Formats: sequence, C-alpha cells, structure tokens
Amino acid sequence: MDDKSIADILKIYLGRNAGEAVLVGNMSRGNALKVTAAILIIDIRGSTPLIQKLGTEAYIGVINELFDIVTPLVRTNHGEVLQFTGDGMLAGTGVAFAQRL
Repeated sequence: MDDKSIADILKIYLGRNAGEAVLVGNMSRGNALKVTAAILIIDIRGSTPLIQKLGTEAYIGVINELFDIVTPLVRTNHGEVLQFTGDGMLAGTGVAFAQRL
C-alpha cells in the first residue's frame, strides 16, 4: 500500500488532524495531549415521518442540502466532519496543546 493510500485511510477513520498526526509520528500509544474541543452533533427530528411525506429521493435531497450548508461552516471554523450517519452528522474541532498529560 502506498503512502497516499495510508494517509487517506487514516484521515477517513481518524479525521484529518488526528490522521496527519499519526502519519508523521506525533501520536503513539501511551502518549496523550490535552485538547480543548467543540463537538457538533446533528440529528434531524422526525426524519421517519419526513421521509414518508417527501419520498426517498426528495428526502435525500433535503439531507444533502443540510450537509452542503453545515460542512463548509465546520471547515471554515477549523473543524472536521467525522461522520455522516443517515440523517445526522458528527463534527468537531479541537486544539491540542503541547503539554503532555
């Protein structure tokens, strides 16, 4: 497996910042860093009745519009989208301090 593939896999499963830190050797088992973080969790209330009302295609359009609005806002504020979960999203931003715990 080439380095780009490994980097891509780490970014997918760990997120951009953590993936890069693991790749360059800044994170290893047993080491910890103090992190100040903000977590964003989005879940659409009443999504089951909404999909029944709109139909699958229109419902997916609504979900995609939501993600298209929120994702750039997360990235603009130095965050990263960690997971899309059907009608939801998990995103976060964190600042790691060089202080070892």
